[in-house]
Amino acid sequence: PQGELLPPEEPWLQSEEGRADKFLRKIQDKMQPLFRVQANIEATGKEIPPEQDVYTKETLSHDRIQLAQNRFEKELVEPIAAFMGKAGVTQEELAAYLYAKHAAERNAHIKEAYGKEDGSGMSDAQAEAILNRDPDAIFQLKSKERDLATLAKQVYRINDFMKEQLLHSDLYTEDQVNEWPDYEFYVPLKGHHKDGQPPFSIGRGFNVRGKEVHQAKGRSTLAESPFMHSIMQAQQVLVRREKNDVNVALGKLVEANPNPLWKILSGDVTPRMKDGKVEMMFDPDTREERPVMDPRTMEDKIGFKVNGKQKYIQFMGEGGLRLKNSMSMMGPEELDWFTKKVSKVMRYLAGINTSWNPPFIISNAVRDIQTAIYGLIAEQESTAKFKGKLGGLEIAWKVLKGWPSAFMGYSDYTREHQKTLITRKPLSAKRKEWARNAEEYRESGGKIGFFGMADMETRVSDLQREINKAQGGIVGNSIKAWDETFDFIEDYNASVENAIRLSTYVHARDALYAANPKATEEERLGYRERAAAVAK
Repeated sequence: PQGELLPPEEPWLQSEEGRADKFLRKIQDKMQPLFRVQANIEATGKEIPPEQDVYTKETLSHDRIQLAQNRFEKELVEPIAAFMGKAGVTQEELAAYLYAKHAAERNAHIKEAYGKEDGSGMSDAQAEAILNRDPDAIFQLKSKERDLATLAKQVYRINDFMKEQLLHSDLYTEDQVNEWPDYEFYVPLKGHHKDGQPPFSIGRGFNVRGKEVHQAKGRSTLAESPFMHSIMQAQQVLVRREKNDVNVALGKLVEANPNPLWKILSGDVTPRMKDGKVEMMFDPDTREERPVMDPRTMEDKIGFKVNGKQKYIQFMGEGGLRLKNSMSMMGPEELDWFTKKVSKVMRYLAGINTSWNPPFIISNAVRDIQTAIYGLIAEQESTAKFKGKLGGLEIAWKVLKGWPSAFMGYSDYTREHQKTLITRKPLSAKRKEWARNAEEYRESGGKIGFFGMADMETRVSDLQREINKAQGGIVGNSIKAWDETFDFIEDYNASVENAIRLSTYVHARDALYAANPKATEEERLGYRERAAAVAK
């Protein structure tokens, strides 16, 4: 691809990384190079608008992804598990039913497009045997057909949800989505990587490139559970959508601030050549041939998409590569078996000493209040985008006074408004307002959040736990009782931990609104994001 430096203006200076910055980058904040770049731009007297404030968007992206994943699980996955438990449908039976329903239409499409028989990995005869209770079929599903049909519709909702997420992002356009085959019973048919890698892509740190949905060209082996891959594919899109939004903001920052540090490229990177031809490889995930990208062409680039079109940011020099590497390190990593086991033990030890320990909740609240007040005062004096807008010590006093209301509001929010930790009476107007503030605070990404992508084994295990809970009995009721107790403690701790952050968010947001009462809705959205970043 061809890339040109933007027209030169008076360039802002990229300072050398000092010892303090290096320490912060390695120990505390991987995004320190990005923070320093934005600080250098602001040092020229130029204010970075919210849509270009990449550091803030990256900070908020973790909680936004976690919130989106939690909603997805609660609204689309947990109801399926509950129905399966009550109906006595196993994961294997649902996977076989979904596969068999889709096999015939996938086979017909693959044959017409590529001339390959049984391109779904399951023949029409095998699918018919599964669906019609053939005594020789592995699964006998006819007796459960009504329940399976109901569950299948819920799984198709997951795939429709994935498509909607793509359409409401820059990852795909409506025209591109309309090019997909028009399947009635679509489910993803994906294989399993033998090298232990996850069977899907969530983007390399904050690096979004490649196809969101791959064109199927046929397979000769049975795929893994299409039910599990429907869930995992939707979660993949949730993560990639948020990451792409961060990189789109970075692209806008690059375009608005020309510098030898970076430039924008359009189009795909160079594929690797062999004997004068583009080298191709077989992708075991998508079961199709694709070009092998020359890794040397990606060492200094980060990808993102605008209206479905691939673009790249190329970074130059030591400072540019340091920034690129910090962006590339973000995101969940696939853990090996030993690390997974050790991490469970460490999470348990951390839990009994922190969130499950009542004395810690009190001391943590006091420490959070002190840290928040000091941080709020320092932030508004040291950062150009807040200077003179938050009200100095006055806002610190408002935040402190707002803590009790914020605690109640967050409690109401976490307990779905009517099932609060404090009371079960109808909420007052003030508490409803603070509960709405808590919801907005979460939507803006203000909570400290973490996200991850479970592998197939973990996903199957977690779903089975939900199915067992729905089935009741000694095992199911024990799981339910434990979860309710654990959730109660976690919700209470979350309310204490987020009360001062919520109060900070509300009063910082209101101060920014007051500083520009004629702000557009887009500008107010940016103010909410910045208030959420202050709250963190």
